[in-house]
Amino acid sequence: ELTLQLLRAGSVRNNFYMARTEYALLDAPPDWRVLRNLGARLHVFGCPNDYWMTRAQFDEVVKKAPRCQGVWIEDASHGYCTSEQECVRLTQIIKLRLSNVFASGSAAGVDDSTMTRATE
Repeated sequence: ELTLQLLRAGSVRNNFYMARTEYALLDAPPDWRVLRNLGARLHVFGCPNDYWMTRAQFDEVVKKAPRCQGVWIEDASHGYCTSEQECVRLTQIIKLRLSNVFASGSAAGVDDSTMTRATE
């Protein structure tokens, strides 16, 4: 039943449209004014071997939007998208991160060995 739903013309068309527009948006330069205006509401997570955001891109975001909550997670991978175990682990890291942010009122107050705040 689920397979039949996924293969319906409307679902297939929507998925291909999303894929096409998502890549076009990813290829466009970031709107730095918007990202800076988001300030601490902007949370950016990166990890080694992530093909959506390289370390250089991550560092650029943190540098150009300095109030963002930028966290590079050394021992994570993009596998969280397809692995329940990685998803649960990353969720726990993010939960810890956010609880520390709210407790300290600042992203700089995080003290966790699996995360590093990007520096210039």
